[in-house]
Amino acid sequence: MVWTDFAKDSWEKLIEPDQRQSRVFRAVELLNHIQYNTDEAWHSAQEVRDPEITTRLVRRTLVELDEPSLWIYWSIQENGDTVVLDFIFQ
Repeated sequence: MVWTDFAKDSWEKLIEPDQRQSRVFRAVELLNHIQYNTDEAWHSAQEVRDPEITTRLVRRTLVELDEPSLWIYWSIQENGDTVVLDFIFQ
C-alpha cells in the first residue's frame, strides 16, 4: 500500500491526541480491508468522478458518518498496489 503526501499529512492530523481514537481504529480496520481484500473493497466503495481533478479511477470508503463525515480516498495502481490518496472530512 502506497500513501500520497496528502494522505500522510492527513493521517498525522487524524492521530493527534485531541481526535477521537475510535475513528482512527476504524480507519485502520478499513485500510487493512482495502489492502488485503482489494477487489471486495473496490466494489463496495463509492466511485468518485471528477475529470477536472484526475483521470484515475478513484473510490472513497466511509470511515465514520458524522458532521462532517470522514472518508478514505484511494485508488489502485497499474501494478495492482493500492494507493491511499487522502483522508477527507466532508
